[in-house]
Amino acid sequence: MSNLVLRGACILALIAFGLSASAQVQNGEITGTVADPSGAVVPGAKIVLQNLSTRYEIQIQTNSAGIYTAKELSVGPYMVRVEAHGFKRAEASNLVLNAGTVLRVDFKLLLGERTEIVEVTDAAAPVNTETSRLSETVDSTQIGNLPLNGRDVYDLIQYAPGATNMRGVMYELGGNTVVNGVRESFNGFLINGVSNKTLSGGPVNQPIQDTVQEFQLLTLNNSAEFGNSAGAITNLVTKSGSNQVHGSVWEFLRNDIFDANPFFANHFPDPADRKKSPLRLNQFGGTLGGPLKKDKLFFFVAYQGDRFLTSNPGQVLAESPEFRAAVISADPNSVAALLYSNFTPDSKGTPFITLRDYVTSGAFSSFGLPTFADYLCPANTDAGTTTPGVMSHKFAALFGVEQADIDEMNGGGCPGGSPYGS
Repeated sequence: MSNLVLRGACILALIAFGLSASAQVQNGEITGTVADPSGAVVPGAKIVLQNLSTRYEIQIQTNSAGIYTAKELSVGPYMVRVEAHGFKRAEASNLVLNAGTVLRVDFKLLLGERTEIVEVTDAAAPVNTETSRLSETVDSTQIGNLPLNGRDVYDLIQYAPGATNMRGVMYELGGNTVVNGVRESFNGFLINGVSNKTLSGGPVNQPIQDTVQEFQLLTLNNSAEFGNSAGAITNLVTKSGSNQVHGSVWEFLRNDIFDANPFFANHFPDPADRKKSPLRLNQFGGTLGGPLKKDKLFFFVAYQGDRFLTSNPGQVLAESPEFRAAVISADPNSVAALLYSNFTPDSKGTPFITLRDYVTSGAFSSFGLPTFADYLCPANTDAGTTTPGVMSHKFAALFGVEQADIDEMNGGGCPGGSPYGS
């Protein structure tokens, strides 16, 4: 019983640790120290942190060393206010908290009444001294304005130092990007702290560009919560509602009427084939966010539709009606017969090669027999097998037997003469 209780406690501890780590990945942390004019720490000072988008507030106090820490804060703009007995109230409001980051904000209070307010404009440390990992944050303004082919937000990884576009070079899953020389499939992807990586690498889902608040790209010295990926980690956070109603609509398109004629299309011998491939790409949608209950409950919804149509106007080789009919007759239970019966071509073309020319051209079989009658002769196909004549009669049923074939076999082209009569 004691072992069972111990195991249960360990499982609960691991779950709690995992939830905490996951939340810290998608959220941020604000920490700092509070000191008086002489530099001595101020314990017990009241710290109020407010998210300026949602007006959510959290209140904490500095410890005996004058240090305060607020963890698992949602990303966005913040105001930090400090109050302590005998000191003027201090506020810092030019703060932006990003995903997975630790923002350090230190205060040096001035003597005076708490009714007096001192606004601090440079409280945030310009250099991250809390973690050693190398990272870069791309915010919603950059996401909305940087060029993206196909609106794939993961292409923005390639703007980071050490990132290389591997499209067409490597064919692994991983955002078409190698970072710091690590294989593409080793890259990791997170959305709001939840893994978005497939078993073979690469993202499971591609989020809509206009729903992304920001993403953090970690490239070196990653901490333990990112231990399941050896490459770069893309830590993406989606937008949420706020006290202000906001939204967007969009329509992006590509159409062949705006395109020049492809280079290789100009080399078709028939001028009728020298034309552009049809191309219709439309991406459209919108977002909407706002309050359901001010300062308490918010919503954010998004939709994107994709319509893509293209084709190749070049020549396509298809089986003739006679060939399809022969396959259906010779082997009606085959997959080929099923396809030929249910998916016939809509348009008729011009003959490209006859059946007899195809069979004797060498493309049909590695035997390379020179004439059509050679394939109908059992001695050339299956005379040495346990079922002599079966294969040659299959050829006869599939291709048909003409009098010229019989005359050739009876004239010495087939040992024993034609098995199909005279």
